[in-house]
Amino acid sequence: MENKSHKLSFLFAAVVLSVVFANPFKASAQTESFQQNGVRIRPALIQEKVDPGQNYNSYIKVTNLSLNDQIYYLSTDNITGLSSEGQPVFAKLTGQAIEGGMDSWIKLPDGPITVKSGETLDVPFALNIPTNASPGGHFGAIFVSTKPDTPKETGTAVGFVVGTLLNLRISGDIVEDTQIREFRIDKTIYNNPNANFYVRVENLGNTLSRPVGFVEITDMFGKKIGTVPINNQGNGIFPKQIREFAGYWQGEGFKFGRFTATLSLVYGDEGKKTITSVQTFWVLPIKPIATFFGIILGIIILAIALIRMYIKRKLNEALVVNSKGAVYQPVAAAPALKSSSFSRLAAISSLMIGIIVLLLLLLFIFFA
Repeated sequence: MENKSHKLSFLFAAVVLSVVFANPFKASAQTESFQQNGVRIRPALIQEKVDPGQNYNSYIKVTNLSLNDQIYYLSTDNITGLSSEGQPVFAKLTGQAIEGGMDSWIKLPDGPITVKSGETLDVPFALNIPTNASPGGHFGAIFVSTKPDTPKETGTAVGFVVGTLLNLRISGDIVEDTQIREFRIDKTIYNNPNANFYVRVENLGNTLSRPVGFVEITDMFGKKIGTVPINNQGNGIFPKQIREFAGYWQGEGFKFGRFTATLSLVYGDEGKKTITSVQTFWVLPIKPIATFFGIILGIIILAIALIRMYIKRKLNEALVVNSKGAVYQPVAAAPALKSSSFSRLAAISSLMIGIIVLLLLLLFIFFA
């Protein structure tokens, strides 16, 4: 039971630290702090470029914001990746044993630390980078908690946990390779001018990747009508992992026809690289289209009825009325009259079709 509670405390830490870890990693942004339950730790993130065999020394600031003096316990852990929700995955929480991981590189002060109410204590630590450390990204954390992290089989007591995240980039053969594995839209045909975009990106390199970009939307005439940002927060993708990003487009005004969505992402610290992907979709507003074609159909039916009435009237005028009754004009005249009437019908029908096509073109040009 206690072991389960201990895991829950680290799970809580994973959730709250995910907010920090999701932000862009900026080497100059190490003054940010993380505050929770009466204790503040600064910086929330340490990002450094180091060499194999290097000894890196630094410190974290722990501030006691509570009304009483507090005893805090320090511990370390490895970050093995990010969950689908963007939360850091800690090795101890998931029961993973990483031989030679970053937690073994970190040297902390022995024993707990005591911080008086309202005061701040500088807590030094050292990072001893192994000479055989692999190039690329390595990730870990230093935790500050109110209960000791004792690896007993019966578990440990539960307190709140805050921490500083560590992102080390070890020099050497750095590989930056990020690929778009999937770019999709939730529908092919939309009734309204809006669309949801989903992007799955894989980091094939050995260092953290932060692809940032946008989806550019153009209509059937190549006119740009919208831009959707993708991962503008600069969320990171761990090496050999896939992460999904999303974007939403809400168009303005009446939109109709085929649209093209072009995804462009830029990544890389050694040199900016661009990756792209393209999708298409349709916007077909059913109600306006049905109304428009209903009107056109009504015009066609009315035109045909008028033409039939016209032909019938002309045939009746061709009758010769005498005192003995009505008879047709000479036989040779009747076929010629019928042929002329049908020619008029074909000409008028062609004219109506031309008018419909012209109206459709005007509709596309006006509302595009």
